[in-house]
Amino acid sequence: MIQGVFSWSRSPSTTDVEVDREGVVRQVLDFWRGIDVLLAQPGVEAERLGFVGHDFGAMYGSILGGIDQRVKTYILMAGTGRFANWFLKYWPSQGKRDLEGYKAGMAAVV
Repeated sequence: MIQGVFSWSRSPSTTDVEVDREGVVRQVLDFWRGIDVLLAQPGVEAERLGFVGHDFGAMYGSILGGIDQRVKTYILMAGTGRFANWFLKYWPSQGKRDLEGYKAGMAAVV
């Protein structure tokens, strides 16, 4: 089981779209490398590889599924369609900031 993260190097009271976007990319790359490591292990059956993601895991899994076809089955639960929506929902203090600018900045990672 892999635990994903969202708030990397800042407090929940700040919004730095570049840090957030870079964090999403970094986390997906970590999952991608994890698949490489897993498949390099003896006894792992590549044709039976699956991914189960909940919440952020589902969101990361949806991106991973679009770039890596080695995983045969994805089960994605309780994800949100956009990282920006999830972030803004759980940190209401963001209401004082440029919400549309933040959403636009996060659009590259959905």
